Amino acid sequence: MPLMSIIGCEIFVKEISQLLGKDGDIESLIIMSEKKSDIVKQLHDLGAKYEELSPDMLPMDLKERKGLNVIVDLQSVSLHNDKSKIKKETYEKIKFYGKISGGILLLYGVQNDAFADVLSDFKKSKFQLMTLICDEDKVQDRDMCNCTVDGINEGLLSPYVLDAYEKSYSELKNRLTSKGN
Repeated sequence: MPLMSIIGCEIFVKEISQLLGKDGDIESLIIMSEKKSDIVKQLHDLGAKYEELSPDMLPMDLKERKGLNVIVDLQSVSLHNDKSKIKKETYEKIKFYGKISGGILLLYGVQNDAFADVLSDFKKSKFQLMTLICDEDKVQDRDMCNCTVDGINEGLLSPYVLDAYEKSYSELKNRLTSKGN
């Protein structure tokens, strides 16, 4: 069955947990964590079922599990201080999850210079890669991850960005479930 991996910024745990916590189609939700993450608390508060694992503990049978299976790997806000580091670490995760997933949702905008080439860099991959789908007239890249140098996000995501998260997630989910991956 379909296995989707989500890679994004930890600063948006509330938004991502709301998106996943309300999706009744998810059979197995796996949170990748090497340290305590706020997404675990958010999902627990929503009453969502999830497994918390480290990358070396991923079950071998994930693709054989029934229903939609989702892996979430949120990256540290501190990566935003170094474009080459965020790109390198994100690309490593894309390659890692691409080996086991039918699709990867990258919750960063391609307008971000670090990810400007991500779609072309992975176009020949055997997995689907999707970034945020948004109305560029309404959403600026600064809205996607409004992280400052010290990693503090002032305020919440705009409704347009929340819409972009939902559109992107739904589009990749539809592609994966219609193919029967």
